[in-house]
Amino acid sequence: MTQEKSLIKKFRTKDKNYIYDATSNNIFLVNKTIFNNFEVFSEIKSKDELKKKNFLNKSEVEEEYDKYKKKVNEGYFSYKRPVISFSINSVSDIQKELDSGLKQLILELTENCNFRCKYCVYSGKYKKTRVHKKKDMSFSTLKKAIDFFIQRSDKNKRGGSCIGFYGGEPLLKFDLIKKAIEYVSCKNIRFTITTNGSLLNREIINYFIKNNVSITLSLDGPEIIHDRYRVYPDGSGTFKQIFKNILLINEIDKNFFKNKVLFNIVIAPPYNFTEIVDFFYRNQEIDFGPNKINISPVDSYQTSFFKDMNLEDHKYMKLKLLNTFFNKYKYSLIKDEHDQLNIEKILFDKDFYIIKSREMGFLGEKYPPQGMCFPGKRRLFVNTDGKFFMCERTGNNFEIGDIEHGFYYKLIYNFLISYEEFFRECKDCWAIRLCDKCFNSVRNGENLDKERKEEFCEIKKLNVERNLIAFCEIIEKNPNAFDHLNNFKLM
Repeated sequence: MTQEKSLIKKFRTKDKNYIYDATSNNIFLVNKTIFNNFEVFSEIKSKDELKKKNFLNKSEVEEEYDKYKKKVNEGYFSYKRPVISFSINSVSDIQKELDSGLKQLILELTENCNFRCKYCVYSGKYKKTRVHKKKDMSFSTLKKAIDFFIQRSDKNKRGGSCIGFYGGEPLLKFDLIKKAIEYVSCKNIRFTITTNGSLLNREIINYFIKNNVSITLSLDGPEIIHDRYRVYPDGSGTFKQIFKNILLINEIDKNFFKNKVLFNIVIAPPYNFTEIVDFFYRNQEIDFGPNKINISPVDSYQTSFFKDMNLEDHKYMKLKLLNTFFNKYKYSLIKDEHDQLNIEKILFDKDFYIIKSREMGFLGEKYPPQGMCFPGKRRLFVNTDGKFFMCERTGNNFEIGDIEHGFYYKLIYNFLISYEEFFRECKDCWAIRLCDKCFNSVRNGENLDKERKEEFCEIKKLNVERNLIAFCEIIEKNPNAFDHLNNFKLM
């Protein structure tokens, strides 16, 4: 029975044996005797029972069993299971949580876009997702969304709460952006925009500098890569215009460019990482700088994109490439050369931060499904009609409120209860404390998808095991290899 097994994962590096214990979140370095006989130790009830078994090295086994039992008596390797729960007991708990601490408002100013990127989630290649339309948010809707957010924003959050402008392409509605910024009277609000960058000009750039608006700009690499999929409606490339505008930002205010402009790379096959790295880290025209890049893969769920582009072997291609980068990351840390890495940091620092900074201590009676944002609290996405959704990544799936009625507290409560139930089997998983997942990872439209969850869990456990092995391999060779993560911050 599952209940009679400890939440552990045994793994080996080249030279040593380890047992990860989810009950305590500890990684134990063990000898071969404990490693090879752990299951035997966990099944027997007493040392007398152990003595009846035939071992070639009986005295050594009995000695190690005593060590094992000592750890068990201290609470390690426990058979106990937590209840998967957000520890929310009523609808009023939902209301209390959402009425006082909202962190970010994301406004879908328009469903229209001046690009027709071939992998875009709004391209028509994704099931249960809207397509581009000439539909805009009204100023009345915008004001109601802002009022609702500010009344409930996290006033004590360091750096203030945030309002983000999103689309479609939000710069198609620059006049509405100006009205929004001028309408906000709360001084503890920051502004961001996610844009394709093609419509930036001197006037807009100066306005964003004056109002301290952070820019996240989509750029996939050099022209030959970027223009492969990021195109205008007539199929022509968009790189030249975007890069011209990037140079303009840097020309107008280098400090603003350095501190307030971020870049989002969407990686799509065929994968040309060498060219992408050269472009961003060895560019002769502009210094993109460190820690300014986010990497996102093309969403591969329920899309015809890969088939349409004859890229059906994309998963194998991506896995092979990521393994190459992973090995480079590992051996660079062993040699204490993390500062010489670039894109590898973006890909893997977070994975190892999760292991290095894991919370030590025994599992309590309850444990939440890790990685799931409280719906609407961390990111409240408001579409052009004024309807509320969990975040921009879920799109118009699973409405959680609207500007006229506010949050649907009971609906959110019922969703979280069903989410707990959906992940109830996590209590029996050794990776429970090193795993994060969100609604967007396991949904089919606005519904939870069991088949997708099973695929996600299988891949996640393989990745966590790989990371544990690599973590220990690196520490064996270089005990201070992860000191650089002391100042790392999760996004």
